[in-house]
Amino acid sequence: MDDGNPRATAVIVADRRGRAASLATAVLVERLSARHRVTVVDLAGFGIAMTGPERRAYESDEPILDAGVRSSAEAVARAAVLAFVTPLQSSGLSAPVKGWLDRVLVPGVGFEIGDDGRMRPGLGHVQRLISVTVDDRSRLRRLREGDSARRVISRALRLVCGWSTRTSWIRIGSGASAAEISDAVTGAARRW
Repeated sequence: MDDGNPRATAVIVADRRGRAASLATAVLVERLSARHRVTVVDLAGFGIAMTGPERRAYESDEPILDAGVRSSAEAVARAAVLAFVTPLQSSGLSAPVKGWLDRVLVPGVGFEIGDDGRMRPGLGHVQRLISVTVDDRSRLRRLREGDSARRVISRALRLVCGWSTRTSWIRIGSGASAAEISDAVTGAARRW
């Protein structure tokens, strides 16, 4: 959606392998498009594993070799909002989201290494991280198993965005109705 308006951009990285994730992506696009130009990165067909040449290029001046990865990196470089829609698997993020993070947030995009050897955030322009997860586990089970998906989005990604980046966490069940999903996303959107 580019209407010439200088609004901020939002990037939604979506693993839409289930009905709930597809509906959540649609509602999130609708809510964000009121104030942002929205780009949806659909992870269907996105290569999960970093290839051998990509691994060798990782620490070079040109770490991105794939056109799809480059397109994602360019979208993220302009994003004020970075959102993820993903089903949780084995108490963590789905493989496509993990693969996207590994291949897109490379040196020069996600972070910089200074002359002193310290890492500096590369996504300081991101003002909000949003995560919509499809998760049917009970609160007790999440606490017992650890909530690694939330740690990755809320803590690890904030390292590459900066500690002032605000985070929102929306959890929905796989059997949630369209109205329940809309209510959950809309309720969270009021705080944005």
